[in-house]
Amino acid sequence: MEQGGYVYILASKGNRLYIGVTSELMIRVKKHKNRACPDSHTARYNIDQLAYYEVFGRIEEAITREKELKGWTRIKKIQLIVFLNPTWRDLSEDWGKPSPPFDESKMRPPTTFQFSRSKQQQTQQQRQKPIQRFFASLRMTLRVRSCGNRNSNSNGNSNSKTTQVSNCSRASTPSSTLRPA
Repeated sequence: MEQGGYVYILASKGNRLYIGVTSELMIRVKKHKNRACPDSHTARYNIDQLAYYEVFGRIEEAITREKELKGWTRIKKIQLIVFLNPTWRDLSEDWGKPSPPFDESKMRPPTTFQFSRSKQQQTQQQRQKPIQRFFASLRMTLRVRSCGNRNSNSNGNSNSKTTQVSNCSRASTPSSTLRPA
């Protein structure tokens, strides 16, 4: 039977940090808070507030992560805590307390957003502009490539080459400006 694991970071009010690993997070944190081992580092420096923890499916993964976190700089550890727990709240303070009953009357009604018609049209136009630019550049690229392929002539005849270049220039101009030759 595989047992999961936890990596946790405890903090003191004086901003000391302790990183540990356990398979029973609630029991381990309770031992830190009750100072079960009075000579331990956490008891000596009053490190007893759970600031961060991670859950793993296997204890080996938790041990690997603990070693990784212990290798980090203090700044990086603090950034990790602040990212997920910006107020440094003790995450274990609510353990064992009954949760309040759900009260639907305290919920906000659903919020829907409606744009005016002109804003919707503007939004659609803004979305279409990059797409239109992309296809316009794609058309130009294809024209240039197709003209380049027409310019290569195996005969080496210069008259046919100029004819082909003029055909390319016609293809890139609008049909209304073309005159019959």
